[in-house]
Amino acid sequence: MFTILPMLVGALTEAGRLSDMQIGWIAAADTAGMMLVAISGPLWVQRVAWRSYASFGLLLMCVANLLSPFMVESFWGLFMLRIGAGLGTGLAYCIALASLGAHANSERAFGFAVAAQVIYGVASLGLMPTLLERFGVESIFNYMTTWTLAVLAVCLVGFPHRGRPSAEETGLAFVRSLWKPALTVFVGLALYYVAMGGVWAYIERIGDGAGLKTAHIGRILMVGYALSFFGAIACEKVSLKIGRIRTLLLAGTIQCLTLLTLLLMEAMPALLVYAAATIVYQFFWSFALPAAMAIFNGVDSTGRVVVLSVSAFKAGEFVGPPLVASSVLAFGLDAVALLGVVFIIAGFSVLLVAQRRYCGENS
Repeated sequence: MFTILPMLVGALTEAGRLSDMQIGWIAAADTAGMMLVAISGPLWVQRVAWRSYASFGLLLMCVANLLSPFMVESFWGLFMLRIGAGLGTGLAYCIALASLGAHANSERAFGFAVAAQVIYGVASLGLMPTLLERFGVESIFNYMTTWTLAVLAVCLVGFPHRGRPSAEETGLAFVRSLWKPALTVFVGLALYYVAMGGVWAYIERIGDGAGLKTAHIGRILMVGYALSFFGAIACEKVSLKIGRIRTLLLAGTIQCLTLLTLLLMEAMPALLVYAAATIVYQFFWSFALPAAMAIFNGVDSTGRVVVLSVSAFKAGEFVGPPLVASSVLAFGLDAVALLGVVFIIAGFSVLLVAQRRYCGENS
């Protein structure tokens, strides 16, 4: 859902059935469900039967997505269903991340994972404007159901039955030795994703506020998402050459500059500024993610602690949309870019401290 969140926010806003604040909370609901599951992930992810639990999570997602179209006029009904979808997503996502984190080259594995999400995002951003125009906001949930059923079919035939069920690698024992570095990385990634969640939820509204057509906005976001595939793949190669610290500094600096560029749309050609800024922003979002997630693996390489990245993502995504929604109500759409810059700087500052202190400066 997070990938198509701008379309959901825009569609619910245009429908006029819910208030802006209610839409902000619904935008954060999937995230809340994921976060509730993922925070305990290190304690159980190497103990459970992977295929069975991942399949159950995907089935829960299907049920919630099938029922959501019937609740688009009910805030509490839709909010609770989206939390249920998030619970299922979190279960499947934790198990997937554990397998990636245990890979010998985790930075490359995370890069391919981000690239896979990009492929899904390109398809979604290409199709969603047409589906929304023809079928309305309900089409978003039906679209998600179709994808989830396809993933469930693949999971049932191709996912590993289980990971490494060693008692020594799970439970509370490792928490006592790793809680401090894990918490540091968690805070940094969560702060970064306050920016990512808030900006992404309202990136469509920024284009709409500048007078751009919905179709143009959708195509621009689709192109940016497509090109971000190369950002995810490039991260490992760049990190090997210049180090993870310089890689994150490069990504954070350029993302901040692109957000500030969005403030110039009234003085410059809006379509050109919006296209350039959002495309570059998305490229470096995907570029930064594998390096940021690999810092978790610098703390613990068995794949247990990295599942906390789900909670870090979702903590930020949960806070971001409502925070930006309240700021937009008070200060207008310029607040989206400014808040994004503040939280990108804060998040990367903490991640860089974690990298130096716990992973080695040039690892």
